Amino acid sequence: HGIYMNKSADGVYDGFDVDFLYEISKYTGWNYKFEEYSSFEAALEATKEGKADVILDILYSGERAGKLLFSTETVGKQYITLLVRNDDTTHLYGDYRSFAGKRIGALAGWLDTESFRQYDSAKKLHTKVTEVQTIDELFALLDAKKVDAVAISDIGPSEKYRTVLTFDPMYTYIAMPRKNAPLMEELNTAMNEIAMNRPEFRSTLNRKYFSAHNVRSILFTNEEKEYIGKTKTITVAMGDSNPPFSYLDASGKMRGAVPDMLKYFSKLSGLNFVSKGIPTPKEAEDALRNGEVQAIAKLTENQPLMASRG
Repeated sequence: HGIYMNKSADGVYDGFDVDFLYEISKYTGWNYKFEEYSSFEAALEATKEGKADVILDILYSGERAGKLLFSTETVGKQYITLLVRNDDTTHLYGDYRSFAGKRIGALAGWLDTESFRQYDSAKKLHTKVTEVQTIDELFALLDAKKVDAVAISDIGPSEKYRTVLTFDPMYTYIAMPRKNAPLMEELNTAMNEIAMNRPEFRSTLNRKYFSAHNVRSILFTNEEKEYIGKTKTITVAMGDSNPPFSYLDASGKMRGAVPDMLKYFSKLSGLNFVSKGIPTPKEAEDALRNGEVQAIAKLTENQPLMASRG
């Protein structure tokens, strides 16, 4: 429906949905013809009427299930978000109260919008919602500052907009017209095979299309910003002879994947992480308890052991 699919200037489609469909085709042998619709509502109606065979990333509802078949496997988990322009500094991440009485853009007929209205009611925000038909219209409102934010499913990293609220996680599915029962059986078999043969497939797609690695800055709450501002150093204990993860080099400096990761965290967050090599896990635990270090890196699944030691 346009959020997880892109088309290049030469007419080639790519994106989360496209990758997912072509992975399915490895098991089904399907060929695809992508049809563009003016709105998600139009695409949904076309699928209900059998004019389209497949629609992706659709949220389940009882009304929809009366006219559509839903895949047994999910495509993924989708979050409703509030997005603002990157140059809007009036809203901090997680501060829903800042939207009280504000103007919100939303998409007519989408469950995203219904979800936001429920959130608005629960939080007593009394926002003023403007509904439009298409995603282009929605972001045009935001670009023109005719709304303060838009309510929509997560669109992934963006250079123009930033997420300030995330709520109401819901699973998404692939749906078909009810007449397509044989095709749905093929789809369900293929999705089960993918789940068994490539359990990492969806997480790989999420990293590819929804990772924040292209976003210019990490979003922090006000409390997190205060913590970063007053915290000078976070010392992290790790093995001093555990290559390639962490080890002391000939000059006595910590090297390896874990120190490199902490350097990257420092760059992203503004916190100063310091790697401290310690010979044994027991000594690392003792250092954590007496305050010599603030964290231990590269732990295995030994939480019960840690808890049993007080």
